Amino acid sequence: DYKSHTGEGGRYKIFGCSWYNFYILKKNWPVVIQNKADFILAQAENPHALNRLFYIPFGVFENYLYWSDPAQIEPNYDLLFFGRISEYKGLGYLLEAVVILQKTMPEISLCIAGAGDISVYGTLLQEINKCTLINEYVSSEHLVSLLQKSKIIVCPYTDTTQSGVVMTSFALNKPVIASDVGSFSEVITNGKTGLLFKAKDINDLKDKIQYLLNHEPLRIEMIRNIMNFKELPDFNWDGIAKKYLKLYETIYRNENTNHH
Repeated sequence: DYKSHTGEGGRYKIFGCSWYNFYILKKNWPVVIQNKADFILAQAENPHALNRLFYIPFGVFENYLYWSDPAQIEPNYDLLFFGRISEYKGLGYLLEAVVILQKTMPEISLCIAGAGDISVYGTLLQEINKCTLINEYVSSEHLVSLLQKSKIIVCPYTDTTQSGVVMTSFALNKPVIASDVGSFSEVITNGKTGLLFKAKDINDLKDKIQYLLNHEPLRIEMIRNIMNFKELPDFNWDGIAKKYLKLYETIYRNENTNHH
């Protein structure tokens, strides 16, 4: 990550700065950044390194389809939150939104799957009537099963860079409701492949969840749109591979030119 996430100041750091910044500032190496927001920020903060900064996104994680089960059709959960539990993931905002939603949608169900400290959310979890908590590392096979059993994936993050959660969700054709931070707006087309809400705004998150759960035709349409998204040049693996090949060829030419 170009910048450390909230609550993760020491994670993925080397000599006091992020991996990206270390290589930009200390090494004369090309650096690939996988979301436009950070790419633009890196360019602004490192004008001396513009020729070494490259934007290449990653695509939909279709490798997860290996574990998919065509027989799993009917969702068991309305909402799924998955991934490592950390402060920046904003789980508390989702829990508060669900507590409110229960007043008008008492049958709403939530599944939370991922390792991490869940103790800070204990009180909120107790207020939710239908909540499945899997507070451990979830294998790829188990995750795919949970995705197939869920209607909507929720990412209530306070900050983010590129998101593997969205690209994993899209692999299983699941719409995503996410906060309007980082690269979410780069991969989620609001109203087409998911919904974006104002970060940290519990009422806006609540409204977006309620709206999508109450509009089943829209959710079905989003599934079709996600299938089309996978073929977009920027997020298609063939296109991504060509961008890396071009980058490697450029590096090779430059190194040979410098040596001669």
